[in-house]
Amino acid sequence: MAEARAFPIIRYDADVVGDPGRLLAPPYDVVTTEQRDAIALGSVHQAMNVEVPADGFSSTSGRLLRDWLESGALAAGEVGVAVVRQRFVGPDGVRRERTAVCCEVGLAPFGSGVVLPHERTFDGPRKARTELMRGTGANVSPVFLAYHDPERSLVDLFASVTDEEPDFTGTDADGTQSAVWFVTDIALTDAFTAAVEPHALLIADGHHRYTAALEYQQEANARRPHLVEAGGTDYVGPPHTSSSWENGVLAMVVNSADPGIVVFPTHRIVRGVDPARLDRFIVEAGAFADQEFATVEEATAALALLDAPGFVVLGGGRPIRLLSVPDELDMQLAAPDSADAARQLDVLALHALLLDGGAVLTDHLAAGGGVSYTRVLDEAVAAAGPDTLVFVMREIDPMLIHAVAEAGELLPQKSTYYYPKVPTGVAYRAVDPSLIGL
Repeated sequence: MAEARAFPIIRYDADVVGDPGRLLAPPYDVVTTEQRDAIALGSVHQAMNVEVPADGFSSTSGRLLRDWLESGALAAGEVGVAVVRQRFVGPDGVRRERTAVCCEVGLAPFGSGVVLPHERTFDGPRKARTELMRGTGANVSPVFLAYHDPERSLVDLFASVTDEEPDFTGTDADGTQSAVWFVTDIALTDAFTAAVEPHALLIADGHHRYTAALEYQQEANARRPHLVEAGGTDYVGPPHTSSSWENGVLAMVVNSADPGIVVFPTHRIVRGVDPARLDRFIVEAGAFADQEFATVEEATAALALLDAPGFVVLGGGRPIRLLSVPDELDMQLAAPDSADAARQLDVLALHALLLDGGAVLTDHLAAGGGVSYTRVLDEAVAAAGPDTLVFVMREIDPMLIHAVAEAGELLPQKSTYYYPKVPTGVAYRAVDPSLIGL
């Protein structure tokens, strides 16, 4: 069973730092060095200063976090959750609103069916996130988790809270507005815990952060006796919380059945490719239906209506094409070990048939070639050229992602894009109780 609950919140004190909305930051993995520096210069208390320390050392982040606590810039110990409502315009130009709850989630090992990954991870980012936890004794940025329950909406559950003025708001560089309400009502936080408990939690974003938390948990349990047995006689945490320090992780939790939850695609750009190889494979494999279009708009409109896996292909000196795999048998042959839900996904068709299997385009790239990614359609279209193929993808049904994860399958990197990213700096969470004097 999933455990999503109240925790001892570490939050900015507006009387000391001013407007906390100015101090929110995007997560570490979506900023360039230049963007990081520009954001960090906004304030000495900017969350980016601990999320990505200027000198790259996690010990620097740790000193900053402790300095902020000692100076009163951060206040610690109040037990609760934070409701975060984000209003945004997606890459498709549609305005939406999404409600999330910043809370503590009990760690569960992969394979337990409680917390479900859906994408592969890399060692480098995982090690860096683990080191940040060691250096700070805290979760700095939240993991983004989603469950699916059409019967009990988080929007409805917290309506009495979000009808009031928020504690603060912030607007990021993309125009996304985040409004934050801190909730310490025990009955309300317990109702949230009960609503999430029956469901599995999908890692929508933050696979490296969650994996780092598991690694830190193993290290902490190995080096000292477990200090906290929630609800037990030796429990040293504040009242009305089941905080378990290294056995939990900071998370933003959403109900994917609520309005405003959408999964955008990540388009693929393959440089240094021989377009003739793709054309030969299309003919020889016989798996694809191939339609030509005069404009990208016409092709993507047809893709949106497609009831089979598919994608739009640009470049290679060829017309704009919509490739689809109408016969389920072809997907079974291309991905025999994949779950039925995964074989419905465009991204699996692309990788199983073209990029990694079948045509294996990525094994036959010219010097200097490679695969890159963009979430911006115009950038993808502009990249197409004689030796550059662009694969335009479409939105993904969140329920399919849940089904794939529940089947224990991992999708290729950058298969999903839950937009917008959840902000860093709404709250921090101690993984070492000494950080907040316990």
